[in-house]
Amino acid sequence: MRTSFIKFHNFLLIFSVCITSNATDYKPEQLDEKTIYSNSEHELNSVYSDIKGYISDNKNEVKYLVDTQHSWLKNRNLKCNFNGKEANSGNYKCLSDFNNSKIKDLKNSYLDLDSLEGKLIKPFKYTNGIMKELETGGCYCSESTIKILKDKIYIYQACDQGLKEPRIYNIVGKKKDGFSVEYKIDTNNNKVPEFNLAFVTNGKNV
Repeated sequence: MRTSFIKFHNFLLIFSVCITSNATDYKPEQLDEKTIYSNSEHELNSVYSDIKGYISDNKNEVKYLVDTQHSWLKNRNLKCNFNGKEANSGNYKCLSDFNNSKIKDLKNSYLDLDSLEGKLIKPFKYTNGIMKELETGGCYCSESTIKILKDKIYIYQACDQGLKEPRIYNIVGKKKDGFSVEYKIDTNNNKVPEFNLAFVTNGKNV
């Protein structure tokens, strides 16, 4: 009888340890989801605020950014069953997924300056508020139609004058930060830059 009691006691001890271990493992998982959500919320607000502040002189683009962000928040909260005040274990992951997707979208739309390369960059003007249309003729000289391919820049239109053959210059340097990219342009094939060409974020895909 004594031996049986000891075995039964050991079984209770092991069972108790298993329960405690499972409970301990469960708690950090919830804390981790909360941390992931908090981090994504912080990064989203930081990226959004930085972009809004940087394009503050472009009222049309600021309005578009704010309006689309409000619309996105409303949709996120609805889909994630979030009251907009306090998140809980039931919607941490949903909110994090939405936030991370939005962060990626904002960076691609406003900060992906490398995406300029390989595409035709054209001047535009605003009509009806936010709508952007290609400006043909009468544009400023700084708004030429160009394309950047590897270490070359191709100019297809200078001011309002269309060119039969593009002017091709060498790119001998490139400097990029979070909101701008600057190219050093060599026009005399001597590897010495004669002027710099800079692109600065001023709105969505602008």
